[in-house]
Amino acid sequence: MDVDINLQNQYFSWDHISRNSYNLWWKGTIFFQNNVIRMDDFIDLFLSEHKEHEYNLDSIKKFLHQLNGSYIFVLDTPDFILSSVDRIRSIPLFYSSVDHHLMICDNTQYLVQRIEAPYNKGKGAELFSTSYVTGPDTLFDGVKQLQTGEFLIFDKSDGKHSVHRYFRYLHSNFSDNPEQQLIERLDEVMMNVFNRLIVTTVRQGKTIIVPLSGGLDSRLVVALLKRAGVEDVICFSYGKKGNNEAEISRKVAKALGYRWHFVEYTSERWYECYRSDEMRAYEKYAGNLTSVPHGQDYLAVKVLKMEGKIPDNAVFVPGHTGDMISGGHIPSNIEEIPNNFDQFINYILKRHYVTEPLNGDRDFEQIFRQRIRKSVGDIDIHDSESLADGIEYFDFNERQAKKIVNSVRIYEFFDFEWRIPLWDSELIDFFLRIPLWLRLNQSLYITYIREKVFKGDLESLAQIPCSKMNKQSEFGNIIHQIFKKFPLSETIAKKIFSRYRLILDPMNYHSILPKRDYIKFYLGNLNIESYVHQQYLRSAETGELMNNPQPPPKK
Repeated sequence: MDVDINLQNQYFSWDHISRNSYNLWWKGTIFFQNNVIRMDDFIDLFLSEHKEHEYNLDSIKKFLHQLNGSYIFVLDTPDFILSSVDRIRSIPLFYSSVDHHLMICDNTQYLVQRIEAPYNKGKGAELFSTSYVTGPDTLFDGVKQLQTGEFLIFDKSDGKHSVHRYFRYLHSNFSDNPEQQLIERLDEVMMNVFNRLIVTTVRQGKTIIVPLSGGLDSRLVVALLKRAGVEDVICFSYGKKGNNEAEISRKVAKALGYRWHFVEYTSERWYECYRSDEMRAYEKYAGNLTSVPHGQDYLAVKVLKMEGKIPDNAVFVPGHTGDMISGGHIPSNIEEIPNNFDQFINYILKRHYVTEPLNGDRDFEQIFRQRIRKSVGDIDIHDSESLADGIEYFDFNERQAKKIVNSVRIYEFFDFEWRIPLWDSELIDFFLRIPLWLRLNQSLYITYIREKVFKGDLESLAQIPCSKMNKQSEFGNIIHQIFKKFPLSETIAKKIFSRYRLILDPMNYHSILPKRDYIKFYLGNLNIESYVHQQYLRSAETGELMNNPQPPPKK
């Protein structure tokens, strides 16, 4: 078997070094034992952990588990090829193996065309329902991806390749330290995390940009930056003028003395933006035939760059994903849910497969169940702790990696760097040892923020309420209660829902469609996100994503 390494990303360029008979491609930032690894030192570091001309899977797993940061690399040695993504798969990598030919690539369209891969309607239905394809698959059969904490090894001696996991997001070895001691330790970990962030940004003369919402996670990011002595931070928010999230974020930025910009999401801006060639190029890049491209930040970053409000050396630092890592995605009634695998799958279906399959085809449910089972593998569900573990394991591998973290493709597309400090490996390892009772309702996380972060000069942040619920969801709950007491016809109900979403949508995202088309589409049991999913799938299935126009040249 021969190997084709094809790394062609035009938005987030690969670095390459060739030394003796070794070739290394990588991008991102890697820490080893709390020190930033330079690219020319990586080969030496790897060889110091392994004998030359040999490899051992256990030693590779141990080596990769010690790495920290957001990165991806491909190492070509005389005897084998090793490619790996980080724990959260923050930068995707794909591969195909056909007729004794292995291809490693960062562009799924290239692989689809090379192997003439067929489109899979079942996987398309899953993406429509969740916004991503689970497991190692993509929308096209034969085109695979490395998952969270995975590496691929190709042995040149026998021409075989295999994929292995060096990290799994599973809780174990729970700490028996008292809560106050855990809070003190969490504070140490957080300061280590943000010191690492500062080393690769501020100390290199780069400006940190924080998408500041009304929630807790992004507020924690800016608070810890302030506490660490970083004074030059730019915050921004977006949406309809006067929306609650933006008003809260403005107050937070003002309290910290940070610059704050607001990008108004008007109907005209969204309509024009969504229909542009530039947006089609972004969708092709960010989706990679695996995920529906994230669009919420797109318009804001585009406008801020166009208006010159953020410098060229900007590094975006979103708050992904403090609520999940700290337990916020565990149902508060976890102890009331039956502890068996079937109930686990039912919960995942209800929580993540939220959009009705195309044409209401219920036959897809069995496919979804099989794909969930394949995604989580051999996990054992037998009590509340293991049930919570399974719920977070699926969330981490699928939704976090392929939807939430994948949103950083927006920053790359506009030629900016990014960091995700709340997915730092040290922080992950800390929370993987926290018992369930301290993760429920984010108990430890919120207590830590209240007692250790929002204190002293930052105490005013505790007085600014966090957004738990926007006006749209509040109104939606009221409508639901009315429907329970006074059942209405299905047509009338849909009309009410479509109009309240139209009026109260804080992001104005429905404006990508003309008002008449939006209401008509929603009456078909779908919403605006469903429309975006449908359009992306249609472009994939018809081949439009293979031949999209290129964006204007970078200036």
